[in-house]
Amino acid sequence: MPFQEAKGMRGIAFKALWVIFFVIPFIIVFYRFNTSYRYKLPQNAPLRFDKTLHDFGEVKWGTSVDANFYFVNATHRELTIEHITNSCGCTVVSLSASRFRPGEQGVLTLRFLPTGFIGQVTQTVQVWIKGYKSPITLYLKANVNPLLQPIPEKINFGQVPSCQPVATTLVLRNTSGKQVRVTRLETFKEYIKASVLKDEDEPTIRIELVNPPVGKLYDRLYIYTSLPERSQIDVPIQANVVCKWDLSNTEFFFGFVNLGDQISRKVRVNGLSLTAVKRVWTTIPIATVDVVLLPNGIELVVNLDLTKVKVETSEEIKGDVFIETKDQKQPLIRLPIVGVIQNPNHIGGCCQGQHEDKN
Repeated sequence: MPFQEAKGMRGIAFKALWVIFFVIPFIIVFYRFNTSYRYKLPQNAPLRFDKTLHDFGEVKWGTSVDANFYFVNATHRELTIEHITNSCGCTVVSLSASRFRPGEQGVLTLRFLPTGFIGQVTQTVQVWIKGYKSPITLYLKANVNPLLQPIPEKINFGQVPSCQPVATTLVLRNTSGKQVRVTRLETFKEYIKASVLKDEDEPTIRIELVNPPVGKLYDRLYIYTSLPERSQIDVPIQANVVCKWDLSNTEFFFGFVNLGDQISRKVRVNGLSLTAVKRVWTTIPIATVDVVLLPNGIELVVNLDLTKVKVETSEEIKGDVFIETKDQKQPLIRLPIVGVIQNPNHIGGCCQGQHEDKN
């Protein structure tokens, strides 16, 4: 082989070795450095997210909004997302896949439905990866515009006498930009009265308690409006209805009673004399009330006669006992009767019929 030709071959071989030992390692180091720089996150995060917080800003009540969280598998092995937990059912999670190869990208979509929230809201979502003890936590923030906000948001009458009517008002603050009217008011207790005083841009509603039962009340007022986004608003109502005299109980509690039973419950009213009582009555046809004189007050005995009652399965006992007195500060006391009438024969017949069909 000529000398010049052999010399040229040695030059080519030297250049190839130079590329293998110097250029290629430099390219690998540069690529790995560039990749780690782009997805620079704490070392314990196998999935590198482009963000961990998404702020929606202002969102409207009842209007869902979406946020995408992009991520990449920054490890050298396949990762599996076992499950995702969130702090509220108002957030719906959608994942592009559950397994990701090294370097593979994915997207996690979070849909937030701002119903039941007012003002600043923060929700958390935790991503659990197989083989890792700690999750990756993502955050959603939003400022929820309620469109219609009751002011106050709940009615608390505080401590009130059982016979004294009390009333208050609430205003529906309108930030929807639309004309809103109250279409209906609904309560499930006859002692809660509600009426519309003003039905303009910001409707005003009057709520009144009339002869409520003694004890702590937890009820609701349902407001129906012409605004589709907030067609129904429920307002909690609380009160502590007190009696001038000491009561052994604030209700006649029967629990579950069976057809054919004759059963009674008692409530003592200490400090109330029999001569101060005008009359006592109940609103339940199957019940009677007896008044017993005690050394320091009276005792009311409610008797239920279920021998002639017809009930198919079960039926709630609804009614009250009223005590009308001669005392001007406490002329009326209302005590609820609470219980459920059940038909044990119907339950037994149902089960027996099922057993016969199987055989």
